[in-house]
Amino acid sequence: MYSREFCNIYNDYGWDYFSITMGDAILKYFQINNKIIKSHLDLGCGVGTLCNYFYSKNIKTTGIDISNDMISICKSKNNKINFFASDMIKYISKEKYDLITLTCDVINHILEEDKIEILFSNIYYMLNDDGYLIFDIYNKEKLALNKDIISNRDNGIKVHYYITKQNSLINTNVKVSQNDNLVYEYDVLEKLYETEFIKGLLTKYNFKIIKAENKILDERQRFEDKIYIICKKEVIR
Repeated sequence: MYSREFCNIYNDYGWDYFSITMGDAILKYFQINNKIIKSHLDLGCGVGTLCNYFYSKNIKTTGIDISNDMISICKSKNNKINFFASDMIKYISKEKYDLITLTCDVINHILEEDKIEILFSNIYYMLNDDGYLIFDIYNKEKLALNKDIISNRDNGIKVHYYITKQNSLINTNVKVSQNDNLVYEYDVLEKLYETEFIKGLLTKYNFKIIKAENKILDERQRFEDKIYIICKKEVIR
């Protein structure tokens, strides 16, 4: 579970750019393919950036995160969105959705393979018959390992990333500095999954894989280490 301090740092210096860029690409993808999205669920919603973006586009949206502190931040930003704390692995809603998303390598935060199976099974249940699941995972071939990666922000803020790998696990050391003074430091442990393994699980749980590429459309990527997977629920008669 993330600390309150981590949640505040994530909110102040986190990944808004990624979520908004991905959200914009998703909506353009559906527009091109003449698909109207009316309801959306974001699992592992963090500070709610993607939900807020979809809400601004008149889409009914719900955000789930295991951290109460993350959800408190979400609600402070927009109390008209249904945000609540829950373990996304166990979460099952009677409400059905047109689109379910997991963004910012949420899948890679799941360290046990059997939990991904539970997650995909539950997502299938929660989707409308023509519903979509869209998420991103790390492309391990593109990860910049053992390098100091610096993201420059406003007001002298810099976010440093240093990724190390041991077997299938990666640790990302993140340092936030302002005017070269350390503000906060933390580590994030994740697991790398082969794309074919994830595709196999999706097929097992009756998803039709439409796309698994390094972009959704032609959106500009800040980092080139992601694979975006778009899949659709196949109804079994």
